[in-house]
Amino acid sequence: MITQDEKLRADMRRLLAAVEEVRRAYPRMELGQLAVLLSVLIEPGLRAQDLTNRVGLQKSSLSRNVKSLSAASYLSDEEGNLRDGLDLITQTPDAVDRRAFQLAPTPKGWTLAEKLSRILKSRPSARP
Repeated sequence: MITQDEKLRADMRRLLAAVEEVRRAYPRMELGQLAVLLSVLIEPGLRAQDLTNRVGLQKSSLSRNVKSLSAASYLSDEEGNLRDGLDLITQTPDAVDRRAFQLAPTPKGWTLAEKLSRILKSRPSARP
């Protein structure tokens, strides 16, 4: 019989595998960016301003994270060229309030979500 402790460890192994997949695919992704991405995957069409309380980021930090997760980043590489964004979410103007933006996953974002979902549903490896 599997104990509650063993179930908990199995869940943590699956979660660790999912985090490792994100780190492998997007080594520069930060925890705040992952929180934003997961929130958008959970609720596509979410307005950017509604995310500040959900993910615990200030408006300026949220804006930087959204930009990094979009196709074009605000960051520069070592040579001073703009670095490509991760292209995992899109921003579109809100139909009601043109100052606001709705966020939705890109096809790359959905592909990552599907990989993570498969990992979370999988049978955990027998690591200690």
